[in-house]
Amino acid sequence: MSSWFKLQEFLCHCGDKNCDAVRPQDPLVAKLNVLRDRVGRPITIISGSRCAKNNAKVGGVKESAHMTGWAADIFCPDSPFRFALVEACVKDPLFSRIGVGARFLHVDCDPSKAPHVLWVYEGAKP
Repeated sequence: MSSWFKLQEFLCHCGDKNCDAVRPQDPLVAKLNVLRDRVGRPITIISGSRCAKNNAKVGGVKESAHMTGWAADIFCPDSPFRFALVEACVKDPLFSRIGVGARFLHVDCDPSKAPHVLWVYEGAKP
């Protein structure tokens, strides 16, 4: 799929062998490759594409970019790594849609959504 990522990392976690989740969009994967190069550390995708059923189960919004293959959630084991990811995302900018969770960073490049937004997921503790 790419130099740093495998398709399996982006597959829906619903467990249904007939899952209809879309494949990740090529521009998303290309940007994630650049992000990986910029941070100089491995990146773990904890959520990529999702079918509607799994998106609802995990509390995703109805129009989630995960359902169209434009989003990924990256595991953030600590605050310094989260900062490095955000810094690398906004440089040039690589990603201009970023969500901050307690243990993950959501990035997407969905062309149908407003750019230049940053949000925090409810329940995220400071």
